[in-house]
Amino acid sequence: MQQHFINLYEYEEWANTTLINALEPITELPARAEALMAHILLAQRIWYGRFVGDLYQGTVWDAIPRQQWLPMLQQNMANIRQFIATLNTPESMQQTTTYVNMQGMKFTSTYYDILCHMTHHAHYHRGQIVQLCRPQLSTAPATDYIVYARVKTGQL
Repeated sequence: MQQHFINLYEYEEWANTTLINALEPITELPARAEALMAHILLAQRIWYGRFVGDLYQGTVWDAIPRQQWLPMLQQNMANIRQFIATLNTPESMQQTTTYVNMQGMKFTSTYYDILCHMTHHAHYHRGQIVQLCRPQLSTAPATDYIVYARVKTGQL
């Protein structure tokens, strides 16, 4: 199970890097696309902080300048992979953490469920970003998992 999540988060980093690089040439990004990319990165930071007790003091919609996206992504992914490395038994994936969400509601979830949520959350928003920026992109970035697998195995 641990290796599965390590692979998912390697994919996550690849997909977000691919998207950020595809957006680089666009001088005037739609404001909503910028907000969504920052949201992806902040959500990663916030969930990791909940894992380790380092709570983020802002909101999940804070602005992040474009030049900080890649460094923040790389730091987030290093932190998350390091955390996943501590979950070395099936039982550890089922451990729970209790947290307060951005609306002030208290929840308890397993690490497994949160780690699954995080990748699906980013996937959803990457699609929104591409849709918003599609008129400005000559080719939409392919960030599907199968594309990552093909790249990883040298087929692309």
